[in-house]
Amino acid sequence: MASVVRNAALTSPRILAQFPFRSLGFHSDNGSEYINHRVAEMLNKLLVEQAKSRPRHSNDNGLAETKNGAVIRKHMGFGHIACEARRSHQYLL
Repeated sequence: MASVVRNAALTSPRILAQFPFRSLGFHSDNGSEYINHRVAEMLNKLLVEQAKSRPRHSNDNGLAETKNGAVIRKHMGFGHIACEARRSHQYLL
């Protein structure tokens, strides 16, 4: 996990530099991959304000959650939903 955070923090400035406009804000959920000292330091250097969703309120970040669902369906299909339902059903028995 630490290497993922480190790689994201190193890559993000390069990605942001390719935008045709200056980013003023960065909105994320409360995951540790977004809420940590390394990301905060990077955003401060870039003068980008960080905002985050409330914990356990996925509707606060509806657009991102919808896009995440579309990406998962594109790459995994709907098969993972049936697997999760079967696992949940086993716990109920």
